[in-house]
Amino acid sequence: MKSTTLERLKDLMEDPDEYDEDFIQPTSIAYELACDFVRAAEPAGIHPAAPATIGSGDIFLQWGRCDDDRYVRVCIQANGHPDIYVVDHDTRYMIDYPTVDDLEKELKWLMHSD
Repeated sequence: MKSTTLERLKDLMEDPDEYDEDFIQPTSIAYELACDFVRAAEPAGIHPAAPATIGSGDIFLQWGRCDDDRYVRVCIQANGHPDIYVVDHDTRYMIDYPTVDDLEKELKWLMHSD
């Protein structure tokens, strides 16, 4: 079964008319790394991520819980530098240059935390 998150990432890249010199399409480096993270770390059963771009070539992926304010966000800069941001109520922290294992651990926490 194909990941809905991967389909959403692909949609970010498919329509070049949505981008111009002021609102830059995500870079291929950011896109490929985002896909690699999703393929390797997104567990079955989690609500798909909401990918987005802010027009600087970066990609943001966010997984959240509908029942509270916890989320895991991956920010992949245009140059391929990833960061993971984890928010749990009043606690926030960042993982700089995360691995797939880091993301997998945080997504499992998100799914199973109370």
